[in-house]
Amino acid sequence: MLNSKDYESFIESHAESVMFTLKSQLLSSEEKDLIKKALFLFQKDTYEHIGKLSEAQRVIIGEIADKLNLR
Repeated sequence: MLNSKDYESFIESHAESVMFTLKSQLLSSEEKDLIKKALFLFQKDTYEHIGKLSEAQRVIIGEIADKLNLR
């Protein structure tokens, strides 16, 4: 088990790779905009061809929008 000194030493020695990983998982505003449009078009297409979205699909779309701060 790591103590606080071991943890701090680990973070300091790996900070660059840790920060790169965190930054690489974020979407740019253009990427978010494209995802938002894709979700909207999926909903529109589903309504036009099937007439409704299933409850599961609405929940999933809502969760994606929340996680990506698209609302």
